[in-house]
Amino acid sequence: MSSNWNNGKSLGSLAKPPMLAREEYPQWKIRITNFLKEVDNSLLECIAKGPHCPTVDIPKIKETEISASVPARTILKERKWWSEENKTKEVNEDIAKTVLIMTLPHDIFCQVDCNTSAKGIWDALEKLFDGGGGSNEKKQKNKSSK
Repeated sequence: MSSNWNNGKSLGSLAKPPMLAREEYPQWKIRITNFLKEVDNSLLECIAKGPHCPTVDIPKIKETEISASVPARTILKERKWWSEENKTKEVNEDIAKTVLIMTLPHDIFCQVDCNTSAKGIWDALEKLFDGGGGSNEKKQKNKSSK
């Protein structure tokens, strides 16, 4: 058993998220997923889908005698026009990102700190520890089916 198990840091609690120990990434991934579900299930959505960027669709403007036509487009909605749901999603993104950052030792954080979203950090950790190829469980199933 690792020393992290004995000192309890890697386990976490509802008050404190589990710390990532380099040699225990698969276990940490399960623990942090459960922790995020307990805090607010929508935090996992931030990790799965990435940051929420509210947009507005601008319809096509037809050509007139004095102006050219303007194609339809989608633009980011100004923050002052965001709904309460949009604001909540932004807060959840910040919480998910903060929780992930809090669980990382300095040496690992330095390898993923260029990411600006919870999904970006999660994906960077996946690449760092899983090689970006999915879970160890999937890899083992693939090996056994060959």
